[in-house]
Amino acid sequence: MPPLVLDLVQNETATRKFLDSMRRMLLTDSSRLNKLANGLLNVPAYHDFARIEAISASAALVIASQYQRAKHGLNGIDNELFAIDVHRWNPTVRRWFDVLGIFDILGISGQVPNTTGRIDGHTLFLPILSGQMANEADLERLDKALIELAEFATEARAEESDVLSAILTDMSEGIINVSQWAYPEEHPFEVQPLKRWWMTGHADRSKRELSFTLYDQGATIPKTIPAKQSDEKFVNAFKTMVAKYGSLGMKDDGHLIAVSLNPGSSGTKEAHRGFGLQRMAETIDALPDGELRIWSRYGSVLRERGGRVVTSHCPPSIGGTLVEWRFALGNDA
Repeated sequence: MPPLVLDLVQNETATRKFLDSMRRMLLTDSSRLNKLANGLLNVPAYHDFARIEAISASAALVIASQYQRAKHGLNGIDNELFAIDVHRWNPTVRRWFDVLGIFDILGISGQVPNTTGRIDGHTLFLPILSGQMANEADLERLDKALIELAEFATEARAEESDVLSAILTDMSEGIINVSQWAYPEEHPFEVQPLKRWWMTGHADRSKRELSFTLYDQGATIPKTIPAKQSDEKFVNAFKTMVAKYGSLGMKDDGHLIAVSLNPGSSGTKEAHRGFGLQRMAETIDALPDGELRIWSRYGSVLRERGGRVVTSHCPPSIGGTLVEWRFALGNDA
């Protein structure tokens, strides 16, 4: 049963537990929905979204990715999905699913009447984009969507083109980073992953603020970052964290994620592996306001403007890595 508030910031423990139980249910045959001869639905198991009162874009993104994997099926045969009692859903929750394009992703938009458009006053929402690995066509669609959001937030001011170009480059490199390293061939995945990334975002013109959320169902940062004494870069970065926060356990996923924000920290021992997240953090420092949040396996990290880092270790697993990047350009950017 989902919690009343599905939000990893406001209600992390309950949200993690629900997302984990949902993922496990969708990986079993019991989650499949079939039509009976009389046209009614045979529903062995489903989650009642009608009880949800509020949902964040990040939680909705993870849900969309889980349903997309379930739709593709574990046996390579697509499963048919259905929206249950949508008329009973909270209007705000239903609107999030609509504007983010989740009903379209799952192929069930015909079952659900449209609510409103992508623009809500001063805010433009980006429907969820998903791509496989470093596919050029997928990245081209991504670039166009990012430019659309940035131009909406800034009203396409020419004097801000350099700043926006750097920001969009960081975001694209973060996606490529995920595509290249999130799904190592040697990792023992519970089930064969789709090897995709999922992303959404929104632009608030009144606040001149942009927000992007990226998710993958990969091996996670704490699982892939090296924990060997022979890796000098990792050991030095970890010692820095110990000096800053005191005695740490190597199983503390929050601190392991924080280590990945250090220059060049890499689960593959490639020098450029950690640059995606590091550059996102550095971009925030160069702007008037912003923050970077990362959830990966059991841990989470909040990296604030100016360098302050807050970590936590909160099982169960998020089922991959989720990155939320928010920043404001300011009035005189």
